Amino acid sequence: PRVPAVFVSARARALLAGPARLVTADPMAAPTSLAAAWLAGTDVGPSVGVRAFAIISSLAMGLLGAVAARYISSVSPKWMGLSNAASGGVLVGVALCHMLPENAETLDPWGRRIKCALGGCDGDDSKDAFPLGFLLCGMGFFLIVVVEQMLAHSHPVEGKGHGHGQRQESDAAGDSAGDASQASRAERGESGDGPSEGG
Repeated sequence: PRVPAVFVSARARALLAGPARLVTADPMAAPTSLAAAWLAGTDVGPSVGVRAFAIISSLAMGLLGAVAARYISSVSPKWMGLSNAASGGVLVGVALCHMLPENAETLDPWGRRIKCALGGCDGDDSKDAFPLGFLLCGMGFFLIVVVEQMLAHSHPVEGKGHGHGQRQESDAAGDSAGDASQASRAERGESGDGPSEGG
């Protein structure tokens, strides 16, 4: 499919015309990226065999991680907790220490506008921007925590939850026999003052 000439820049037209037109007096003006080489029609990049190996090895590593998690969870809940903590640490390290500062920098122009709108601009284009990227990251984190807490308390998993009922049952088992029988009668709806009527 042809792209209308309106949407193609002069440099892109030179790339599409072929490698002969790419020779310029300025070596910095020549394209150096793989995308530019691909557009020019040269055969640059890994072979099909290398690409297939990369795809298969990525799939194998993903499956190996799933098998390892399943094996560790059946061996020991402590190891599963340790594995979850380690993976969470890697995620936090990559997201908060590496990606967040770069993405927050992208939101700096909006942060400056917000700061000026709130009255902190002093008439000049302030270099100190409102930390919009960090605010959005924090709000996203707490939104996930709130949703998780709402779902965890409204949908307990049988036998695996940390709900409030388990504590009540263990407290009733630790009480005296009279208190335990009174608790069981209360669960059945009996008052404990005598035999229930209609039953």
